[in-house]
Amino acid sequence: MESALMNDSQIISVAIMALAVLTGAIFNNSRIGDVSRRITDVSRRIDDMRDLLRAEMSKNHSEMLHRFADLDSRLTRVEQRLERIR
Repeated sequence: MESALMNDSQIISVAIMALAVLTGAIFNNSRIGDVSRRITDVSRRIDDMRDLLRAEMSKNHSEMLHRFADLDSRLTRVEQRLERIR
């Protein structure tokens, strides 16, 4: 009849399997950390691009307002000249 106790080879086999599982868990945890860092980097890049886009839009908005004001003054002068001609 076989003994209910484990022999040395069985203990070594279980220890190796437990070590493999722990190693896999640690490796996966480090990979999750890598993914988290990448997500953080992408988020930071998106924030930087959003800030750059807002700055460009503000600059373009200011330039457009300046040009509209210039066109308005030109149109006003043309209208005044037409009024004098009539």
